Amino acid sequence: MFEYLREYYEKIIRELDEKYAIREQIYMKIREGIRSAANTIHALHNNDIPKAKEYLKHLESLKNELESIKETYPEIYYSNFLLSFMQEFVEAKLFFAIEMNEPLPDSSTLGVSHVAYLLGTCDLIGELRRKVIDLIRVKNLDRALELDNLMLTLYNLISLIELPDSILPGYKRKKDVARSVVERTHSEVTNAILLSNFLSKFKE
Repeated sequence: MFEYLREYYEKIIRELDEKYAIREQIYMKIREGIRSAANTIHALHNNDIPKAKEYLKHLESLKNELESIKETYPEIYYSNFLLSFMQEFVEAKLFFAIEMNEPLPDSSTLGVSHVAYLLGTCDLIGELRRKVIDLIRVKNLDRALELDNLMLTLYNLISLIELPDSILPGYKRKKDVARSVVERTHSEVTNAILLSNFLSKFKE
């Protein structure tokens, strides 16, 4: 009498099992992509451009694979499930552009949402600090000052945006961290330049 209900629920189970399997496959690709983004940035810090390009190419390939679920599983694609991957992708692409002395691409060029772009930009500021500290250590103060100015510019821009976590998840916390990073870095760059100028005059 109620066999039709059993058939219907079995159909639901099959479809949900399929969706869960797809979700697990996507999760594995997300983890792989996050590793590739981290490896790209690590290679850039080590000035290993060929290796960075190799990791970045793999990262872009993974992004294209993940994009393919947009039509088939839009509820997964448009959830926050992919957000961590996309913001890591943004961070790696922006840092690569900076190291190549290229203009920073926008969200449309990268093929990501504004949310992923803003969150990735916040994380980028931390990587720029790491680069600036390395530059101070090797006494490349001109480049350190240039990146310090870029950090200040990026922070001033992200500070223009005040939206709740429901729109920009984790943005306020990331912005607060970025402010602290920018302030410390600016102070250290200023002190390094003052010390360099003092030593130059002392040698005279």
